[in-house]
Amino acid sequence: MPPIVAMHEKALEHIVPQLDLLDLDIELITFDGSGKFSDGNQASAFKLMRSCKKVGVLQTFNAGLDDPFYAELSARGTRICNSSAQAVAISEYVFGHVMNIFQPLAERRRLQADHQWKMTRFREIWQTNWLIIGFGPIGIALNQRLKAFEANTAVIRRSPKADPAVDRLGTLAELKSVLPTADVVVLACAVNDETRGLSTA
Repeated sequence: MPPIVAMHEKALEHIVPQLDLLDLDIELITFDGSGKFSDGNQASAFKLMRSCKKVGVLQTFNAGLDDPFYAELSARGTRICNSSAQAVAISEYVFGHVMNIFQPLAERRRLQADHQWKMTRFREIWQTNWLIIGFGPIGIALNQRLKAFEANTAVIRRSPKADPAVDRLGTLAELKSVLPTADVVVLACAVNDETRGLSTA
């Protein structure tokens, strides 16, 4: 019996040409927008996987592996591969919110609507210091966007391995020495025993 591969139909559309070339001996099951297993219906997806006797490999469909379901599935022997598909959208979401604080667009619109021609305080991204805690797909995507704006980036991650795209790199043990110089702090790490409560410490 060939391995069964389940995926959202829109994801399959992106890889059909490559699959045709590979001519793999697999059985494909796709999920549509009916709500049973798609379009953000994570609970249904988890329920489906729990009902299977065995799930060999799971490619996640959400950012991070914080949900206890993943630990449960891993304990059953499933190999879990994290997804980077959401990295661009989430990094731009973070960037957009900080930009909205730095450049108070809502306040400017209000003043304009009220015909009040006043200066509004703003700040440029250029030359600001960003501290990114976690350097998975989201942290990497955010760093790429920040470098385009000539911001300075410091990264805290598990491995102290150097990265030419980062201005400063360290581990959690060095967090307190990096934190005082940060204009913006982004938590892009998984919640685990090491990071739980980090934002309140």
